[in-house]
Amino acid sequence: MNATLTANNEQLFTRLVSETRHKAMSLAMTLTRNREEAEDVVQEALSNAWRAFDTFDQSRSFQSWLLRIVQRKFIEKRRLAEHRYNWYVLGDKIDEGEIEVQDTRATPFEELDETSRAIAVRSAIKRLPAIFSDLISMVDLDGKTYPEVADVTGLPITTIRSRLHRGRQLLREELKGQIDMVA
Repeated sequence: MNATLTANNEQLFTRLVSETRHKAMSLAMTLTRNREEAEDVVQEALSNAWRAFDTFDQSRSFQSWLLRIVQRKFIEKRRLAEHRYNWYVLGDKIDEGEIEVQDTRATPFEELDETSRAIAVRSAIKRLPAIFSDLISMVDLDGKTYPEVADVTGLPITTIRSRLHRGRQLLREELKGQIDMVA
């Protein structure tokens, strides 16, 4: 940009700001409810507006453009303040040892119990008749869908469902008393 154009832009910007600064300050006061904070928001908004002034469409309202910048600057400052506050509070709690982190991993005894259950279930599935055990293995252990099982076995989906139902009933009976069952 040449010096003449910059000087003209500066004069235009200064005139437009002088016409709208009170509205910008009024909006900032409404948003912040604090004079010092409002002045900071307006000052930063004006700085942003000057840097972007060459993109301002002069066929539009300067006041609307500036007030939108004030609003965005307020939101930006508020988000940053909340973020800093959250980290400050968290930092204090870490220093004071107040944060409890719960370990959700299974204990070795729970893992052993889960492994024992899995072994008991797999063993019981093997003891079922093949027409039931194969379907239970494919659907419940391998995670296959009914259509996938139908493709592999050549059985209709209704037959697969009924055999799974009957096979699961037999499995429950087989496991009764061996492990805690969830209904």
